Amino acid sequence: MTNDKQCLFIDNHINLHTPVSSLEPLRVQYCPNVVLKVVTDETLGDDPCIGAVVESHCDVKYLTPIPIRFAEIVALNNGNFTEDFRRVEVTLSTPSTALAFYDALKQTKGMQELTVRPVWDPTKLDIQQFCDTILESDVSILTVDGSHFDSPTVDVFNRSSRFDPFIQLLAAGKLQAFTVKDCPRFLDRISSAVPQSVSTLRALHLDCSDIEKESKAMKQKTVSLLQRFPNLAEATLGCLDLDEMFTYLLEHLDGLPKLAVLKLIQYRTSQEATVMLSDGMAVHVDLVVQDLPKMAFSGHLRQLDMRSAIIPLPDVKHLVYTNKGLTKLVLKTPENYFNDILLFDTLMPGRPKPLLVAIAETCSEPLLQVEFWNATKEPLVGS
Repeated sequence: MTNDKQCLFIDNHINLHTPVSSLEPLRVQYCPNVVLKVVTDETLGDDPCIGAVVESHCDVKYLTPIPIRFAEIVALNNGNFTEDFRRVEVTLSTPSTALAFYDALKQTKGMQELTVRPVWDPTKLDIQQFCDTILESDVSILTVDGSHFDSPTVDVFNRSSRFDPFIQLLAAGKLQAFTVKDCPRFLDRISSAVPQSVSTLRALHLDCSDIEKESKAMKQKTVSLLQRFPNLAEATLGCLDLDEMFTYLLEHLDGLPKLAVLKLIQYRTSQEATVMLSDGMAVHVDLVVQDLPKMAFSGHLRQLDMRSAIIPLPDVKHLVYTNKGLTKLVLKTPENYFNDILLFDTLMPGRPKPLLVAIAETCSEPLLQVEFWNATKEPLVGS
């Protein structure tokens, strides 16, 4: 490579993997077919877009290897890049840093799993740019943190259709799994439905529920969305009331024969229900709750963790009698748990499965665990 006052000549054998720091600053001048742009570390600054690139016929390639450059951009955005698993987690602070990341992502082949957290309030256009990037990338498992999606005032005219780009992304059949976290009004900001069935999506997790209301129309919208994905195997939905959503979904979730796991999360509480299904029918229910919901007495209960309040003995008796498949109870420590132990002794005859009873304080490891089988109290299995 030579450099004079008039022209910049480029050797055909230039090493495209030369680190930027080893190159001297050169003034960029026009060449008929190729333009070389070179900057040093001093001129690199904080902009991850700036680097040594070769531009030829509108094709842009970084001089540093793409995976390394991609990892650098991820690191600049407080992210984590796991090349072996083709997984990346990134926090995007501004639209400009987001665009830099999008450009790098599109050029990085084989990146399959992405978790992204925008920490500004993106407009519909910002979301559209993001979804367009996903379509041009190899990402098939996508998680979006919506904790900063607060509907910016500059985007007021797109308020009711703000998240339509996500629906269009799902309709394109690009994703196998899609998760939206901490976005309470996600469904309320969608104006269009998925126009046709999409067979590629296997997992859909929507941590979203209107914190003020949960109308029948919103439940219908939720079911309509789920039914567009006939091969769905896992689904997570936010809700205001576990019992209401559980009952409604079981009555309307036809056409989803492969749905095996349905998780319901009560918004802004630690209560959740995990429902195992077969051919649209509930088989088992696992609950982590603060108050006993009606679904605890549905006959499908397999595990119950309720260590935040003491369950009255009549309710404990009803739980055990009603749910023959119950295998584990985690209960808050009563003043005298000896009565509970005696009660379980009397309830076990004829039960097909053992029952593990754990006595625990709130948010702590169990103080005592006892396993019962056919009225026989087994030796202590944990303490």
